[in-house]
Amino acid sequence: MEGFLHDGEGAGLFHFTADQKYQQEMKSLGFERIDGDKQWAMAIHDVSLKFARDIKAQNLQGWTRISSLLSRFMV
Repeated sequence: MEGFLHDGEGAGLFHFTADQKYQQEMKSLGFERIDGDKQWAMAIHDVSLKFARDIKAQNLQGWTRISSLLSRFMV
């Protein structure tokens, strides 16, 4: 991470690295196609594995392909 802070304001750069374990765990829960871009979106919306497990536990029909919707629940 690179950045600066001046008079209480700042800016910076960072690089996101997708986590293969997260993708594998999501797949094991039935959430397919979690590529790096989707993982990034899920990360900025704080879609944790616990949250995904909780959604899965609700036994909602047709929700195995909702990786793009999981982040919408967090907003």
